[in-house]
Order: sequence, then C-alpha cells, then structure tokens
Amino acid sequence: MKKKIFSKISIYLGVILLLTNACNKDFGAGEMIDYKNTVKERIDSDPNLSFYKELYQFHDSLLLALNKSNSANVQIPTIGGTLGSSYITAFIPTNDVFIANGINSILINKDINPALFKFISIDNRVGVTYTNATLATFLGNFIHNRPLEDLDFLTIPRFRSLGGSANDSLFVSNSNNVTTLSFKAKVNIASRSKFKNGSLYTIDNLITPVFRGQFIQAMAVDNDLSLFSQALVRANTPADALINPSANTATIRATVFAPTNQAFIDAGITSASITTMPIATLKLLVQNHIIRQRIFSPDFVSGPLTMINNRPITLTVGTTTTISSPGSVATPATIVSPDILVIRGVIHKINKVLRP
Repeated sequence: MKKKIFSKISIYLGVILLLTNACNKDFGAGEMIDYKNTVKERIDSDPNLSFYKELYQFHDSLLLALNKSNSANVQIPTIGGTLGSSYITAFIPTNDVFIANGINSILINKDINPALFKFISIDNRVGVTYTNATLATFLGNFIHNRPLEDLDFLTIPRFRSLGGSANDSLFVSNSNNVTTLSFKAKVNIASRSKFKNGSLYTIDNLITPVFRGQFIQAMAVDNDLSLFSQALVRANTPADALINPSANTATIRATVFAPTNQAFIDAGITSASITTMPIATLKLLVQNHIIRQRIFSPDFVSGPLTMINNRPITLTVGTTTTISSPGSVATPATIVSPDILVIRGVIHKINKVLRP
C-alpha cells in the first residue's frame, strides 16, 4: 500500500519543488488562513475568472484527498495555496477564453471536460485523458514564481512558470506594443492588478505547457505526426551522429519542421514505404526537416537555412510562412501549426514534405 502511495506522490515531484520554492516565508510555512488582498482572492471573487477557479479547485480537491491518505505526511502544495501564499505573477485566462476554445463548462459529470485535454498536454493520442499531475502542470503554467513589473516584459525573454522546466517555460515576444506569452496568448498589460503577494494579468488564450520530453517522444504522442514519427524512429539509429543529438534534445537546441500525416500521403509516402525505404534515403529525408538551433515563429526571416544534412531550404515570411526545398514540388510547404514547445526545442507543423 505504501509503495502505491509513494508512486502517486512521485509524479508531482517536479511541480512540488517549484511550488515549494515559490512559498514566501513571510506568509508562514503552510497555507494562509487569511487570503485578503491576494491573487487568490481576486480569482475566487471575479465571476469572469470562475472557469480557472473551478479548474484549480477541482485539482486541489483531488490533491487534498491524496494528501490526507499519505501516511508519510508529505504534503503537496495546492494551486490555491500557491495563489494565496506565494510571491507570484499570475496570467489568467478569462471565461471568454475558455468558451472561445470550445470549453463551455469545466466539469461534465463531475470530471474534466474532455475538450480541455488537448490544452493540458500535447499528448493527443486516442484514450489519453489527464492525470492530476498533468493538470497541476497546466494550471501552474499560468503562474510565474516571481512578481513582475510591466517593464520586465520588454527586458526578460522568458519566464519560469510553476508548471514548466527551468526558464524554458513561458517565452515572451513583443511586437507593435503587443506582448505575447509562448506565442499563443496576448497579455493585457492594462489589466494588471496588484496584490500583497504579486500581480495578476488577464490573457486572451490558453497555453499548453512545454512538453517535457524530447522531439522523438513528442512526435510519438501526436496523432497528426505518426508517419513522421515512424520515419524519425527508423532513421534515428544510435550510430547516427546527425539525427540522434537533435531528436534527443537533452543538450541540443533544435527546430523541427514536421510534415503532417496528410503531407506524407500527398507526397505518396506511406507507412509501408517508410519501412522499406533505403535507410540512407530515409535519413537524408528526415535530416532535411531539422536544424540545430531553436527558431520561434516571430524570429523567422526570409532567406536560406542549412539543415543538418547540409542541404538548403528557403523561408519566405509574409502573412504565412512558406518553406521551399530544392527537391520539393513547385508549391512550397506552409507552416500550419507553429511553435509547439518541447524541452530545448520547437516544432512547426508543415503541410508538405521537404525533399532534399
């Protein structure tokens, strides 16, 4: 029984450390009793933030039950306790943001609305739902573990969220006086409210946390990239000095332009042909989609890039970003889903295969 309890607790370790480090000693070792003039009080009392409130309270109710059953007395901090007992900056989506993303209610039949699953994690395999640990990561991704000032958005390129990893959590971009987090959510700077434990800003979109696995793992959990995943796995042999370090991104920053399944189908490449393709040909093809530097979509500029197979591709940046490659068909590829974040890297889905 104890082993089962410890197994459940272990899934929280990454989030626990951040939540614990965020605690402010002035507020005491535990959670405050008096949450007046805190970020938590604002969220709990504002009807426009009730969806986020309901979601964190659902998480905390499950967590409190786990804490109560824990005979080792290892108490995991709740999201609500962090919102009220830590020095933080919160970026909270309003109810309209959830509704705009097809989420009209947080709970259905006393459980999480399945429409939320695709935001909680990039893992969109059939049958995958959520765990309370992934829910904690999602909720914590809207909380930075330090109070921020407006000027910080112009001088700090990325923030560490309580649901993220190191400083590769929330990436900041500024353009035309608009501040965006992780290339998904605009920050309403004018909405800032200050409290005794920090600040709260509202944002206009949901932010899926950075995927904590590596590229090769990220491809494997995305239903829309199963053919590229198959090609990457077969080409990514341990002896391959080119693909291996980039696909396993523990130390290498990289960008992958990942063709969707439909892109492979349009190119006449099937699962069977990936299995039988000469390995040298397959490696050259996979390498033509990887560059060993991390480039986010706001940083794209028109011009050539050299992929890890030393072949060129050319970006053309406009209303959309297109990519041409010498061996591709006349119509260039278009980035259809940019800035999918993984540890130390980024994936941009494209609608055509880039032939070298």
